Amino acid sequence: MTGQLELTGELTIGMAEELVTTLQKALQGNPQLHVDLTAVEQLDTAVAQILVATKLQAIQNATPLTFSCSPAVSQRLRTIGIQL
Repeated sequence: MTGQLELTGELTIGMAEELVTTLQKALQGNPQLHVDLTAVEQLDTAVAQILVATKLQAIQNATPLTFSCSPAVSQRLRTIGIQL
């Protein structure tokens, strides 16, 4: 069974602590996880780094983790050189 986490709106450093907690719980509570970012309008560098750290943790734990991104998120990630 795949867990799904949907994130929406503007994801900025102001919500970093809450986002880390949410991602950690979702990752621990599911044998595999899909993070839906298709409704995210803005993403800052701090949040991008959190997503990368979550992906690295998933790899270390052998937990499949996938992402679907909005055009705005995809563009921002390309701009800062991050590939999820």
